[in-house]
Amino acid sequence: TPLTAITIMTDLLKQPDLPVSKRLEFVENADRQVNKITWLIQNLLTLSRLEADMLKFQKESVEMHGLLENVCGTLELLAEVRGVSLQLPPYKEAIFAVCDPAWTAEAFCNILKNCVEHTSQGGTVQILLAQNNFGTTVTIKDTGDGIAKEDLPHIFERFYKGKHSAKDSVGIGLAMAKQIMMRQNGVIHVESTKGEGSIFDVRIYKKAL
Repeated sequence: TPLTAITIMTDLLKQPDLPVSKRLEFVENADRQVNKITWLIQNLLTLSRLEADMLKFQKESVEMHGLLENVCGTLELLAEVRGVSLQLPPYKEAIFAVCDPAWTAEAFCNILKNCVEHTSQGGTVQILLAQNNFGTTVTIKDTGDGIAKEDLPHIFERFYKGKHSAKDSVGIGLAMAKQIMMRQNGVIHVESTKGEGSIFDVRIYKKAL
């Protein structure tokens, strides 16, 4: 789709009598489409490297509330525009997990972005933390549309788009999140009821499963 748009824009730009205002509009449009292609290629390369186990992950003891707070900061504007309350309650005690902070933040950003985009105005996306002898669990609950029963087994598959996916979605965000967590002794479990929202449980274990 971006390539088609660029082709149309470049054809129009070849017109010698095209007004300057239209020329600038088409150039800006083409630039946006190039950025889309760049983003898509970078993410596809990353996903391919993850699936081929070619990426090296750092192992650090990461304070998870701070990590999630930073992720929420990057999604604050999106949540505000959609009228969604993004909630991360404070915790009295620090909760740690051994993981790569940058890649783990990327995984949670993809999950939370998905939840925010599928939650209607006035809804909430809540993040809860827990820890036990086996590891750390991050639970993300939204009051959104929920996931259809037939879509639920496929949401972590590359390029899969459910019936209610955003039109600009390419279906790689959740696939990437799953691959990132799998390579860090982690799993993602999802429960969802259509019309009642979804619950993502992300568990990072202390030892390999």
